[in-house]
Amino acid sequence: MASNHSGVSGERAIRPPAGQAVLALAYGGALHRVLPITMSIVVLLAISVFSYRQVIDAYPGGGGAYAVTKDNFGPRASLLAAASVVVDYTLTVAVSIAAGVGALTSAFPNLSSATVPICLASPRAVAVYVAVETDDTDSRIRQLQDQWDQWDQWYRSRCCVPSTHRSPHPGSTTSTSDETPTMSRSSC
Repeated sequence: MASNHSGVSGERAIRPPAGQAVLALAYGGALHRVLPITMSIVVLLAISVFSYRQVIDAYPGGGGAYAVTKDNFGPRASLLAAASVVVDYTLTVAVSIAAGVGALTSAFPNLSSATVPICLASPRAVAVYVAVETDDTDSRIRQLQDQWDQWDQWYRSRCCVPSTHRSPHPGSTTSTSDETPTMSRSSC
């Protein structure tokens, strides 16, 4: 095995992502902007702390975005606050999963072709783990399986992914097919 430019022997060396190299070059040219950006972040954090302290004083028993907005701005504005919280929670999970799977496929390059299935299976694996750790495990896992199957069916119908028909639960006699792949939309 030959040695590469970084002094690490082997066919592949572990190198920083290309984005970091670009950022390192750009950082030198933008050094004068660091202080104003930092001060802007500090001001936004101070506003957030002040705002949260006011909410805590006004709602000592606890008040979420929906409750606070409904009391202060009315029900229509509270729906916007609730929707933004739902989007925030969804994007938090999506970004976390994408980052985790990105790190996993970076560490194990052979998994890179399975990136999307791993991303889709990750929330399911966490949900099953949580169900196993709680009481009434069998019904919770069955409920999660049903919810997953409904989501999977919806996803496959919109993304033109071949699916196999199977029974909803092991041991069920309602199998619709003999495991033949089908396309869900005729336009695919």
